[in-house]
Amino acid sequence: MEVLVKQKGKKKKMTYAGFRNMEIPDGDTSIYELINGEIVKRASPNSPH
Repeated sequence: MEVLVKQKGKKKKMTYAGFRNMEIPDGDTSIYELINGEIVKRASPNSPH
């Protein structure tokens, strides 16, 4: 998944609208957050948790 989009040699941060329209593959149970224009995948708890 590409977080930042290159535009004429510069990196452009993702907008909230772009984040909302992002397509996530079926079966992906991860939780994603948009922090300062970057997509962050939240760590999931492990089995003993």
